[in-house]
Amino acid sequence: MSRLILTVMSVLGIFIFSCESNTDDPEELSEIFPGDILINEFVAGNDGSYLDENNEADDWIELFNTSNEELDVGGLFITDVVGDAEPWQIPTNNSEETTIPAGGFLVIWADKDTDQGALHVNIKLSQDGESIVLYGRDAATVIDSVSFSAQIEGSSFARNEDAEKQWSIFAHPTPKATNNTIQTLLFQEYVVLEMSEPSGLTFGPNHEYLFSVNDPPNNHVYKLDINGTILETFAFTGNDLEGITVNPNDSTLWVLEELLGDVIQLSLAGEELSREHIEYFGDTGENTFEGICYEPESDQFYILREKDSPVILTYDGSFNLLNEHLVGFSKDISGVHQGRNPGELIIVSDESRMLVEWSASRGVLARYSMEMFQAEGVTYDEESGNIYIVGDGSNRLYTYKFPE
Repeated sequence: MSRLILTVMSVLGIFIFSCESNTDDPEELSEIFPGDILINEFVAGNDGSYLDENNEADDWIELFNTSNEELDVGGLFITDVVGDAEPWQIPTNNSEETTIPAGGFLVIWADKDTDQGALHVNIKLSQDGESIVLYGRDAATVIDSVSFSAQIEGSSFARNEDAEKQWSIFAHPTPKATNNTIQTLLFQEYVVLEMSEPSGLTFGPNHEYLFSVNDPPNNHVYKLDINGTILETFAFTGNDLEGITVNPNDSTLWVLEELLGDVIQLSLAGEELSREHIEYFGDTGENTFEGICYEPESDQFYILREKDSPVILTYDGSFNLLNEHLVGFSKDISGVHQGRNPGELIIVSDESRMLVEWSASRGVLARYSMEMFQAEGVTYDEESGNIYIVGDGSNRLYTYKFPE
C-alpha cells in the first residue's frame, strides 16, 4: 500500500494533508470527470427497508454512471463536510465491487464501518441535513455534490429522474435501480363541458354531484352531474377562481380566488357565507394560488402555489398557516384533492402532464403520466375508483383509473 501525499498551495502558506490509497498503481484507473458519476439518491435515516450485507440498516448513497463506459470509482473521495481537508477515499484495490457499468448504479454505505468492505465509507449522514461531496482522485475536483435539509426516516432524497437536476423526497426508495418510476393512468373517457376554462373540481358532500369553477371572464361556480352536464350555475361571481373544495362536515363549499388570495365559503345553493384572506407571495410578488383541498379528519386546508418554486401550503380551519412544503417533483402544481388514504393528497401538474400521490410525512408516494393537456382540477371517487380531471382550454372532463 502506498501513501499519497497531496499538497495544496495557498497565498497563506502551504498546507499538507494525506489520504490512504489502497493500490500500488492508481494511474491505471480510468479518469473520471465532473458529471460522469452523479449522486443520484440517498437515505439519511434508514428504517430497515434496505439492509447491507451484514443486515444492518445503515444510511446509503447511490451513485449513477452517466457515461457510456464502465467506470471504477475507486480512488474517488467522499465527505459529508464541505471543505473537508481529510475526505475519505474509496478503496482502489477492489474494482469488482467499485466498478459501475455504463448507465448503472452503485450503492455505498455511509456507516463508518470501513472494515466491512470497499463500499463502506467513513462518513455518516445527518437526518437533520448537511451535504455530500464527491471529489476526483486529486481530492480537489468536485465530481458531484448535493446539500439537503431535514430528511424523513425511511424515505429517500432523489433526483426526479436519473441525472435530472430537480430532487424530491420519495416514500419508496429505489437503491441500485432507476428513479424513473412513473406509471401511466388508465384512460376511461372524456366529455366536453358546456363551460369554458374549468379551473377546479370537487365532489359534493355525498358524491352525488360535481362542482366546478372557471377562469375569467366567467368566474362562476357550476353544479354538474357525473357525466358533466351542467345542472345549475350559481348566482355568485368570483374574481379569478382557481379551485374549489367541499367540507362534508357542514356541507359547504370553499372557492379560491387566485390573485386576491380570498377563500370564500358558499352554501350548496351558492350563497356566500364567509370570506377569509390569505397571503403567500414567495419570490414572485404574487399569490398565484391554484388549488384548494379540505381534509375533514384533520380540519386542515391544503392550498397550492402554482409555480416559480411551487409550494403546498397547509392551513388550519381558521386559515392560520401551519406548514409549507416546497415541491420538486414537477414544474408546476395545478389541482389537488384528498388522496386514497388519510394524510395523502392527489396532485395534478399541468406542465408536467402528471398526477402525483403525495404525503407530507413521507413525500412522493407514486407518479403517473396522463395523456391530457392543461390539467386544472382533480377529484377522486373512492367507491368507483374513478379519478376526474378537468382540462382548461379543452373544456373537457376526463375520467381515469389508477393502474392495478
